[in-house]
Amino acid sequence: MKSIGPALLGTDTRHIDGQLNRVRLTLLAVVLAVGMSGCSGGNGGGDSAPATVPLTSAPPPAAPPPFSCETPPEGLQPFATVLAAVGGTIVGRTDPSFILMQAPDAGGRGFDRWLIYGPDLAQAPDFTGVIYAGGGVSCNSNDHTAVNGRDWGTGDSVYLRTEIADSGAGAVLLQGGSLRLRTTPSVTYALEPGPLPGIVPTYAPAPALLANAAGSWTLKDRFGVDMSLDVAADGTFTVHYRGCSMRGNLRVGNGGMYTVTAGFEPTSCTDSQWHGYTYEGVALAYPLATGQWQLVFALSINNGVDFDEMLAIGRR
Repeated sequence: MKSIGPALLGTDTRHIDGQLNRVRLTLLAVVLAVGMSGCSGGNGGGDSAPATVPLTSAPPPAAPPPFSCETPPEGLQPFATVLAAVGGTIVGRTDPSFILMQAPDAGGRGFDRWLIYGPDLAQAPDFTGVIYAGGGVSCNSNDHTAVNGRDWGTGDSVYLRTEIADSGAGAVLLQGGSLRLRTTPSVTYALEPGPLPGIVPTYAPAPALLANAAGSWTLKDRFGVDMSLDVAADGTFTVHYRGCSMRGNLRVGNGGMYTVTAGFEPTSCTDSQWHGYTYEGVALAYPLATGQWQLVFALSINNGVDFDEMLAIGRR
């Protein structure tokens, strides 16, 4: 057999080396490509890192189920449409005497009725508390009991059901009114219609006259704090109360009542969050069988978050 060894050894192998180099480069490129694909998402170093699996975000919490307030057994309270004031008795209370004033809500109060109550408002202008209530109902997700107001004497949420009509001689409270406290257990009191406490029987409150409210009054709030009120003949007035001074206007309204607006004087109580805002409310003045006059003066303000009120009663 012919030997081929010496012939191959003497052959020019440069073309073979070139082919081998091309093969090496091709293999190197394949290895690098495979390595890079295994290191995607890595830290860029020489060691490959495990592929990162994206985390799936948790689903948002389920929305709370919708809820609705209960239907009040007393019936739905209508919104006030006219100014009116009536009196009566809360049956079964130790502070049964009341004055109920209503006025359409102009949006700055959040309610349309004031129920002022005390032991005997005909004998003395000493009241225990005041209830602020509106039309319709409200409740919360934890307690669907229908309420429409708050008793600022006891702190209870309440449902006040009243309906006032015009008898021809003045406003009267219709039978069937009630006051329910959202307490445990719930307590409901009937409201017995009656005249304004102590009023001269023959006096017709309407129309209201500025002359009946003009002059100086010393009133007291439910805590016994004095309020000084000076009303000019044109209805402009000044109030001094709890170290603050206010100026405002008292205007004749329907139903023997007055509408009231007021604000702090520019240099008075400038640190109050309500400085620069306008309070609104109502007032009522009527003659007593004793020969005196009784005045109820109520102001409040509501910005949707906070609420402030001032209510006082007095005689002269």
